[in-house]
Amino acid sequence: MKIPLNNFEQLIDPTILKRGLTYFKKGQVLQEGEGSAGELFFIVQGTADYEVSLVVNREVIEDYTCDCPYTDGPVCKHIVAVIFYLTQDALQLNESNDLPKIQKRKRGRPKAVKQTMPDVHPEKEVKDIQQQLYQPETRKRRQPSTSTKSRKVSTKVQIEDIIQRLTPEEMKHFIMYHVSENKAQQADFLAMFAAKNEHESIETYRSQIKAILSAAKDRHGFVDYRTAAKVGNNVFVIAYRSLTHAENGNYRSAMYISMAVLEEMTKAMEYVDDSSGDVGSNLDLAFGVLSTLSKKALSSELRQLLFDYAVDIYQCEVYEGWDWHLGMIEIALNLARTEAEEALLLDLLHQPGHSEYDAESRQHLIYSILLKRKDKTDAQQFLDQHLSNPDLRQIALQNAFTLTDFERVRQLATTAIEADRKSKPGLLSDWYDWLIKTAEAEGDLEEVIKYAKIQLLDHGRHKEPYFQIIRKHTPSGEWKTTIRKLLEEMSNSRDWGTRELIPKVLEEEQDWNNLFAYLQQEAKARGYHFERLAHYGKHLVDTHKVEIGELLQIALVTSGHAASKRRDYVDLTKDLRTMKKMGYGEIVKEIVDKLMAMYKHRPAMMEELRKL
Repeated sequence: MKIPLNNFEQLIDPTILKRGLTYFKKGQVLQEGEGSAGELFFIVQGTADYEVSLVVNREVIEDYTCDCPYTDGPVCKHIVAVIFYLTQDALQLNESNDLPKIQKRKRGRPKAVKQTMPDVHPEKEVKDIQQQLYQPETRKRRQPSTSTKSRKVSTKVQIEDIIQRLTPEEMKHFIMYHVSENKAQQADFLAMFAAKNEHESIETYRSQIKAILSAAKDRHGFVDYRTAAKVGNNVFVIAYRSLTHAENGNYRSAMYISMAVLEEMTKAMEYVDDSSGDVGSNLDLAFGVLSTLSKKALSSELRQLLFDYAVDIYQCEVYEGWDWHLGMIEIALNLARTEAEEALLLDLLHQPGHSEYDAESRQHLIYSILLKRKDKTDAQQFLDQHLSNPDLRQIALQNAFTLTDFERVRQLATTAIEADRKSKPGLLSDWYDWLIKTAEAEGDLEEVIKYAKIQLLDHGRHKEPYFQIIRKHTPSGEWKTTIRKLLEEMSNSRDWGTRELIPKVLEEEQDWNNLFAYLQQEAKARGYHFERLAHYGKHLVDTHKVEIGELLQIALVTSGHAASKRRDYVDLTKDLRTMKKMGYGEIVKEIVDKLMAMYKHRPAMMEELRKL
């Protein structure tokens, strides 16, 4: 995740933002030094001294690391503290006399900084910062003091001031000097100002991406996962320009960039370790831009350019094995305007697929082409001949239902159930849904309940809606008997989702004795899960207070033993508060005393538990 310095608070969890601000205000950020290519190094003092490194380019943090154990999110409080350090001038955080002075670390291990802190209100300060960042034009910049001792002006303000004074010739000389020696800056410059480049072509961007990949390869021609993340970020700078160009109506540049990214990064997937997904995300972005452009009102020239590219690249099988291989035909289909173009696509799609999924995807596209014709006969005939394709059968079912041909719907659904029962059991839920929908439309409540029970006990992916359907259509006088039998069948079901619904059903029915028995049995069999016990146990405090208290105590003591990081301790404290609110104050005190006695060597745990 890239973090723009001018609106970083939009991307960071508010709690982490507040903690980072507090660390900054306590003077716990110590700058170590600078490396090459905008890399900065810091030490942030916390429960230990943590090393933070950032790569900052054009007011954007492109890469960041911290060696703290935090794993609950992309950014920890130590990194946030450094961000506040970097933006303190723009945000006027260093103009308050109450703030401690930020230190520059020189040599040796950092010493703890003892400061007398005023009352800190992170929520208010973060809100103030957010207001400034939402309206950057109203953000107050630091002005030079009129006193003899001048005050520091931020680097950004100094640069803006100099730019106002530069002549066009001086600016041109500066740009040429820096861009000519830096391939990454060359790529960014050409992508940003593509609309003004008379020599622009797809090759312009291919060469830029090739240069990025070439520089990243090791001596074996491989790109490891750490380097791959940087490659992904560098290419993203180029790929993102295509999105900007598309939004601004510069469709040609958007096409060239997206085509180049798709081609070169698809090849790169053969030797890049994309465990982080940074490379693949560029492919998704590039294909998405081309797909979006194919649906826009393009000029005749650009429509033909994209249509020809999609057909040619498909025939060359450059993307064979990837989703965007057939995706190129979808793009061409969006652009097809003549019968000759549609016929060309049909010829390409009638070639055999490499897998069942590929063949079914081709069939769906063929049907889409035939459906565009004025005469729908061929489309209907093709649909009837390929009902083994689940997507096409869904279309046939919807068509029949729309025409209120319920007999046809039942025939299509029941034959699909028989055909897919062994080979594709995951599809059965879709076909039973159509039987329920048809029975409801015809008012056949007995059939509705019959198929809803099948879905509830066996095939349905989401169980609760089927239980509600049964409840809705069962006569009130028969419900008590029905629910008793239904719960017994749910308990014996082999489907985990069905059994998981039982406590919710008991809760709705207010069957507290059976709910307690279920929770007790489940805890012994599957473990003590506090949130689940607390959620359902709140109904049982009046009737089973002691027993529920014992279950909750076991759950929390177990959680305390397993906790190993700050996030775990915060969650544990939150659960203890929940238990206290349920009326178990004495047990909570007992748990806290036990944990504090056992884990004195865990200062973070002690700190959180003392908050109780």
